[in-house]
Amino acid sequence: MTLRKSKQIQLSLSVRILLSGALLLCTFMTNTTSFAASMDSPAEPATQPAAGSPAEAEAIAQVQALADAERFPEAETQATEAIKTYKSSPNLYNLLGFSLRKQNKWDKAVEAYKTALKLSPNFPLAKEYLAVAYLNMKKPQEAKKLLNDLSKTHPRLAEMIRIEGKRLNIKW
Repeated sequence: MTLRKSKQIQLSLSVRILLSGALLLCTFMTNTTSFAASMDSPAEPATQPAAGSPAEAEAIAQVQALADAERFPEAETQATEAIKTYKSSPNLYNLLGFSLRKQNKWDKAVEAYKTALKLSPNFPLAKEYLAVAYLNMKKPQEAKKLLNDLSKTHPRLAEMIRIEGKRLNIKW
């Protein structure tokens, strides 16, 4: 076997491995939320919509990794850049809102969450995070509407809102 042929085989295997990894990532991103929700409670449905493409799933995963590492300014920048390409991604808007909220940029966070909900009206995590932002902005009545909505479909997320309200000494 020639050196050139050997390098072609190695390149071909590398491409296959990369494609397999991308496929696994896409599958993971679309199935993780259902799995996570089933871990919380078998009665609760998935908490976020699936990505529209493998590339969008990768962009979401990159922003999520930054947010998980509590690198919120970087997550904000990355989400903002990704939204330029994936304008209709509720997940990216939700992650943008999360990153903004963690930096106490309440008004911008609310705007991002509202956009996520405009794109996906039944997006439970966006509802929960929007309610938490409202609580921190001392707007408990706005949060209460979201709490009531989530209480019916996602009681564990609703409980998270109640806990945040207690932490902030909110009077409902």
